[in-house]
Amino acid sequence: MPTGVSGPVTFSNGGVVIGTAPIVGGVATLTIQPLPAGSASITASTPGDANNNPATSPATNITVAKATPVLPAPVVTPIGPTVGATVTISETVPTGVTGPVTFYDGGTVIGTGTITAGVATMTTTTLPLGVNVITASTPANATYNAATSPATNVTVAKTAGSVSLISSVNPAALSQAVTFTATVNVGASGSITFLDGATAIGIGAVNTSGVATFTTSSLAIGSHSITAVFNGDTNFSSATSPVLLEVVGKVPSAIVLTQSTSLELLGSTVTFTANVTAQIPTPTGTVTIFDGATALGSAPLSTNGAIVSLSLTGNASYATSSLTTGSHTITAVYSGDSNFVTSTSAPLTNIVADFTNAATGTTTQKLFPGDSTSYTFLLTPVGSTTFLSDTTLTIDGMPTGTTYTFSPAVIPAGSGATTVTLKVTTSASLHSRNQAPAAPGAPASHPGLPIALGMLGLAGMGALRRRRQQLPRLMMLVLFSIATLLPIAALAGCAGGYFALDPTNYQLNVTGTEGPLQHTATTTLVVQ
Repeated sequence: MPTGVSGPVTFSNGGVVIGTAPIVGGVATLTIQPLPAGSASITASTPGDANNNPATSPATNITVAKATPVLPAPVVTPIGPTVGATVTISETVPTGVTGPVTFYDGGTVIGTGTITAGVATMTTTTLPLGVNVITASTPANATYNAATSPATNVTVAKTAGSVSLISSVNPAALSQAVTFTATVNVGASGSITFLDGATAIGIGAVNTSGVATFTTSSLAIGSHSITAVFNGDTNFSSATSPVLLEVVGKVPSAIVLTQSTSLELLGSTVTFTANVTAQIPTPTGTVTIFDGATALGSAPLSTNGAIVSLSLTGNASYATSSLTTGSHTITAVYSGDSNFVTSTSAPLTNIVADFTNAATGTTTQKLFPGDSTSYTFLLTPVGSTTFLSDTTLTIDGMPTGTTYTFSPAVIPAGSGATTVTLKVTTSASLHSRNQAPAAPGAPASHPGLPIALGMLGLAGMGALRRRRQQLPRLMMLVLFSIATLLPIAALAGCAGGYFALDPTNYQLNVTGTEGPLQHTATTTLVVQ
């Protein structure tokens, strides 16, 4: 640049300003981005100043060739994926390189990505098993030639197989069907082998949901270490499930107890029936019937293992074979056997009913022949709030010819405690007799004695008349006086006012009857 020329210097390409630069040491230098490919005509110009006019240099013609960008190897994440895993591939490109960027697995296009902030990215889940050679290429544009990156080798491994195992029933009963279900990775194929310890017991095919099943009913009583082994396929590696401890025990049983009646009279028969069931045949053993904690009796199961009946005829004399008055909680217990577990029924309530019969009010009544009186009796259910059957009343011990009525005559079933009135009318033909009242502590009187004395006196007087010539006069007078007084005394004893009642007592037994039950209450009737 000539001395004294001032800058800055403007550079142009075919009349288009491409930049400016100051003059330093007589030289102006401009560094620019790559020029577009093709021919370029570069000129430099200076502005005028006080000493120099503006000036433009002659053109320098150059030919600009396209550059080939240098692409790095793609970045793959993860670098060691498994089959079906999501893989992200990224490619960084130089400035000015335009997209889209195409990604290859060997010579196969696997996807494209647009360039954002100098980076193109794609994802895929389809990389096959084995080594995959991943490259990226950019297309040519006005500035750059097409370019291909170096390869990134990605080894795709089998997906690790995983197996879970469950049982349809655990613990299981002997001979009960048990289904083992193994679940592997979705998309897996092939088969699963089921093992009991080290012994293979079955194989199941893997369905489209990754599930395989195996059913058996031949497991012996005891504990079994069950595993499921996936044999692997093209995409998934083999795998073994955790150990499932399958327990095979005795067969569960159930027992149902029924009764012929839940409410009966004391002394009546009640039948308890136990029905024992299980999932497989055939339970054996016995069933014991309990009243609370007391065993009433036992009976073996019938040969079909289904029904056992135990009849109990109850009375108060046999506590182990009869039910007493009141409420009873009855259960049945199955003993179980070598293959079946014991079981206990739900409790049943059985009520044994009775009743009481008691005389109330005045229990001793006095009346004259032909008169009437009444007694009352209270009959009360026991063990039940009502009478189970019609209850009737009868009486014995009545005087001859006496009539009676009960009100009510019958206590209907379903009645509660009931008061019954007994009306008694004695016969007018009943009579009393006369006798002298005896002094306290005196011996019993004899009604015929006065008459005997009178007869004796009369006889004595006749004898004295016949012998009056043979006895002294004084003795004759004494004996005659005695004989005369005896008839008088006899007459005085019969008609001297000593008439008294001689009452007769009758025990009246009133009996209430309900079915086989009878209870008696006693009263006293005194006829005066």
